[in-house]
Amino acid sequence: MKVQVSTAIGKTLNWMVAKCEGKTYADVSFLIGGMGYDELIDYASNLFAFDKHWSSEDLRAEILRHAKIADYTTDWTRAGVILAREWIELLSDKPDGWKAIVSDSGDNAPFGIGPTPVIAIMRCYVISKLGYEVEVPEEFVGE
Repeated sequence: MKVQVSTAIGKTLNWMVAKCEGKTYADVSFLIGGMGYDELIDYASNLFAFDKHWSSEDLRAEILRHAKIADYTTDWTRAGVILAREWIELLSDKPDGWKAIVSDSGDNAPFGIGPTPVIAIMRCYVISKLGYEVEVPEEFVGE
């Protein structure tokens, strides 16, 4: 589903940032796709409680349900790394929220606006890498 970056928040924006960082939900799917049953048991035991009589397919489905993408939209540690690495400048609070812009990009510099500084930074980062509209898996659309 196509989503406007300017309106993305929560898990949707986190998924977009993870994609920019090269870390996606598909990576978890690929990782577990080639695992044997014993490997799935070991991997799953670190995530949740389960019945050891589950099939491989049930374990894979449950692992994907528990798969988490990092919270880039509230974590200043992650945001700060991206801010510095990508040369994103955070401007003062505007009437419609915070504004983040890619420094030294000229007149057409990508920018993001958000209700918090971190959301503005993450929107700016996603727009600079993926554009103003991004295809997002349906399970990651919404808050």
